[in-house]
Amino acid sequence: MDFPSFDKESVIYADKPNASVLIYNDTHGFTPEILVTKKNVVGIYQNSTIKDKKELILEYICRVQGMYYIYLTLDTTIKLEDGNSYKMRLYYDYNDRQQINLLLTSLKK
Repeated sequence: MDFPSFDKESVIYADKPNASVLIYNDTHGFTPEILVTKKNVVGIYQNSTIKDKKELILEYICRVQGMYYIYLTLDTTIKLEDGNSYKMRLYYDYNDRQQINLLLTSLKK
């Protein structure tokens, strides 16, 4: 059975049509499980599968503080001892670029 194609970024660009993107080769320590526990973070999209009777999150998109979007994708080339590794994309307004480091620091607390 073929599933219809779904462009995940369209969810983000519908809200922020001129969003700028920062692409990270890591997640700065963020995982979907960590982000769902944070205040001001709203899950938008999640793509999961079941592996070894556990849910494995392949992709996760959330809106942070109503201004930013974080898109995590599972990095299958790296397996960490304490969990999975994700790559991160951060979507933001270009005018807010000075606030990104502050945002990431505040989410780590």
